[in-house]
Amino acid sequence: MNNLQIFVDFDGTISINDVTDEIFKIFGDHQNFITAFLNKEITIFDYWREFVRILPKNLDEYLLEFYKEQPIDPYFKEFVNYCKNLNIPITIVTDNFDFLIKKYFEFNQIEQLPYFSNTLLIENDKFVPEFTYANEGCGGFSAVCKRNIVLENTTDDQICIYIGDGFSDYAAAEVSDIIFAKSTLAKFCAENRLPHHNWKTFFDIRRILEKYISEKSFRKRHQSTIQRKWTYEKE
Repeated sequence: MNNLQIFVDFDGTISINDVTDEIFKIFGDHQNFITAFLNKEITIFDYWREFVRILPKNLDEYLLEFYKEQPIDPYFKEFVNYCKNLNIPITIVTDNFDFLIKKYFEFNQIEQLPYFSNTLLIENDKFVPEFTYANEGCGGFSAVCKRNIVLENTTDDQICIYIGDGFSDYAAAEVSDIIFAKSTLAKFCAENRLPHHNWKTFFDIRRILEKYISEKSFRKRHQSTIQRKWTYEKE
């Protein structure tokens, strides 16, 4: 299985809810800011700067209580173990922040998987976002350029499997060979004729993946190869 590479979104994919949305709703004016972002009145960077501004000062203590109400996909742990046994690497790609991700995995007693995210810093007793993986060519839907992370962490002969649910996953899905999509990402794939598998839980994903493995039916998606080439040339 060393020619397979799995990339997984976090919010709404591993976690049932979008945890940053839920925190924003509690402490800030989430509806107005997400509407302004979707209407292109503000950038994703403006959105995240407001998010970190409203975070509670005792964030560490707060997350311990908050995560009690934020369920994880019930089959994710089993999926991780399944892939581990087959030596299939999993990488988390998220537009969330490193501190929130680490605490969520610790709370749910899951081994830390490799991940790419925004960084949450503290300067002068205030939270400050750092957008380490930003790229203007990614379409503006995500401060983390998931597309480039996928491209930079797979080789031309590897099969890229992408699992996600939202608008921050659009560009990464376009350069992937096998797409598992739900919610907004599934709608995007359908509208843009991107072949994909609909899913509800990681049980569905494992079942479909097992079929691919048993039938040895993995293959590169022609359009993703073209999209990858086009992206390299553009960058």
